[in-house]
Amino acid sequence: MGSSLKLLYHCFFRYVAIIMNCDVSILYQAAYFSRLV
Repeated sequence: MGSSLKLLYHCFFRYVAIIMNCDVSILYQAAYFSRLV
């Protein structure tokens, strides 16, 4: 469980890094979504 969760976070942060280069507003949406989870 712990290892899969680490992989999930790794993929999420890579996705966020890509989004940051494209559109910062989407980053705010991701932050809002992470607060819901």
